[in-house]
Amino acid sequence: MRKAIILIVLILTFVGGAFARCYYSSIAAGYWHSLGLKPGGGVWAWGSNQSGGIGDGTLTDRLTPVEVHDVGDSGFLGGVIQVSGGLEFSVALKSDGTVWAWGENKYGQLGNADSGGASHFVYDDSVDMMTPVQVVGPNDEGYLTDFIKIDATGFNVFAIKSDSTLWSWGENVFGELGDGTDTTRYTPVQVVGPPGIDYLTDVIEVSGGGWNTFALTADGYVWSWGENFFGQLGRATGTYDTRPGKVMGEGGSGYLTNIISIAAGSSHGLALTAGGTVWAWGLNDNGQLGNNDTSWSQRFPVQVLDSDSSGYLSDVVMIAGGNSHSVALKSDGTVWTWGENRQGELGTGDTVESRVPVQVVDSSGKGHLTDIIAISAGMCHTLALDRYGSVWGWGNNRDGQLGDGTSGPMDYYVATPVEVACEVVMPQATVVSPPNYGTSSCSDQGVEWLIEASDTIDPATILVYDGSSTFDTADARLTYTPIDVSAGRLEFVPDSPWASYDSVQFCLVAVEDITGLQLEDTVCVEFYIDMIPPMMTYISPDSTILVEDPAEIEIHHRDAGCGSKNTSWKLTVDGVEFGFADPGIATAADSIVVLSFSEAGVNLQDMDTVFVEFRVWDTPDICPPNETTFAWWFIPVVGIDEEKLPEDIELSVWPNPFNGACRIAAPEETEVEIFDINGRIVGAAYMPHVTQTARTRSTTPTVRELKWSPDEKLPSGIYLVRARFGGKEKIKRVIYLK
Repeated sequence: MRKAIILIVLILTFVGGAFARCYYSSIAAGYWHSLGLKPGGGVWAWGSNQSGGIGDGTLTDRLTPVEVHDVGDSGFLGGVIQVSGGLEFSVALKSDGTVWAWGENKYGQLGNADSGGASHFVYDDSVDMMTPVQVVGPNDEGYLTDFIKIDATGFNVFAIKSDSTLWSWGENVFGELGDGTDTTRYTPVQVVGPPGIDYLTDVIEVSGGGWNTFALTADGYVWSWGENFFGQLGRATGTYDTRPGKVMGEGGSGYLTNIISIAAGSSHGLALTAGGTVWAWGLNDNGQLGNNDTSWSQRFPVQVLDSDSSGYLSDVVMIAGGNSHSVALKSDGTVWTWGENRQGELGTGDTVESRVPVQVVDSSGKGHLTDIIAISAGMCHTLALDRYGSVWGWGNNRDGQLGDGTSGPMDYYVATPVEVACEVVMPQATVVSPPNYGTSSCSDQGVEWLIEASDTIDPATILVYDGSSTFDTADARLTYTPIDVSAGRLEFVPDSPWASYDSVQFCLVAVEDITGLQLEDTVCVEFYIDMIPPMMTYISPDSTILVEDPAEIEIHHRDAGCGSKNTSWKLTVDGVEFGFADPGIATAADSIVVLSFSEAGVNLQDMDTVFVEFRVWDTPDICPPNETTFAWWFIPVVGIDEEKLPEDIELSVWPNPFNGACRIAAPEETEVEIFDINGRIVGAAYMPHVTQTARTRSTTPTVRELKWSPDEKLPSGIYLVRARFGGKEKIKRVIYLK
């Protein structure tokens, strides 16, 4: 039975008249439930849910569409590009090439068997799942990836990889998985080729029936395998075949060729040629082959006739197969059906079986259904998607699979198309960027809203208020861009730069869809602009000074805008970089940084210049941070010997502080030098030896006085007086205040 994804890429043409309130981009009919894919990648489902095939975390049948939940019942499933429905289970293919499934899992059709490894979620392979799980890889290793198409049938799933190989998992009673065995598979296996060929390749489409499967290869041939009790394999073989073989041509001559699409019913097959004609084979007990023949079955393909049996069905662009009925979509947007009709699955307004194609009527039963772009067939119901995004259904509706809000007993059906219901939702808007009450460091920071509605949004109704004036999309600063017919992005971009510390507020106050539904609540955002980097409020040691035995560096910083943190800085000392987590670093209140030299392993050298760089940045919510770098240097005075000279030698400097002159008392034959903090000599004196007469000779060393007058250009600060005498050197530190 044909239940595979029908993916349609729509080129939207805005024509007179309103679009449907619920817009779908593709549809898929399961056995007793239905699926719809929205353009944004969300999946909606309705109908039977006895094993969790709806995927909403419950086992409650849904008479109208509900959105499929994400894995673990957290949020909603997204990023989906294809959907397909089986018997009480569903499958989805994401844009990243991964495959997800939910619902019944009696035969491993969810493909999530697990050996207990830690690489992915662990589920019992026989447990039904009410929300999606990811299909694992072959041999339960990793996950299935790099896939481009999927198809679910009764109890198994088929998936085409980007390299055009075909993989399958689930029930395998008659070899319908095509792996050369009849063993049920709980993880994916690769479909093999015919005898003598390892694997089937160049596969471009796959469709699974009841217990038989068809694949289309790029060369236009159709391959079949599985059950063959009613000739549904389309070739001369036994009751079943576990390996693929080519479907034969009319009367068993040659092979069916020039095929561009395939579809499987429960026990019959359909093929669409490049010329728009349709061929069918297999069980024909209800006329599902469409050749106006009463034969029970046809082992080889026969061509489907036109409605009056005078020619052949033509101009067909899509086909689908149900349990015992077939469906074709023509290029003019009309839908044609044939076969069983006991439950209204032909959509003709009655329950009369037809062995040739008949045209589906419209919802009134007086005209015909038109503007259809996609079709899908379930067990005993049929779905059609029109170019406005509406979904129509007819046939059995016992579980609500038609989605119109009704259901009934086992044989409850609707013989004319009904529209799938959708909750009417007022237009809604959310702020995408920036965060409310956040900060931005961009002078051109704009605002972006996401607007969603049940119907097409009318951009002319959009109004935005900035606190002083109201403007619409005629203003060049405000742009609305549709995402699809019922959603879009609204952006405001300022025409002049913001100033730092500006407080900005914007409110979306009005928007309507084309049916007149209006935005219920104003949606506002307020944010702040900060383009000024942090400031340094205190540093120690200070710049360009002598520091006696410094133990640490202490830095205070502050940012008045979005603030800086204890993680948003880097300290570099003589080329060695320190961060907040490094040894020797202590922080406080996100604004004080202390580096302990000893704990950080920094060894200071006497009178060496120590260079310090502190790079700090703020932390805005939007845009790159504002950053600044502070740099300075200081000279450590480590281990200067200021001990007293021997008792018989005196070195003194006075006054201290001194004004205008420095007097130095030193023994004779003493050389005296005065240095600034950069090591430059700024003064010098020498006490020569004095020849003594016998009358003045004494054993006490002669002490004489030197006078040094500093240059008036010298600044106040710390200076060093060094005295050399008798092979010794002593240093005295002095402070000079002008």
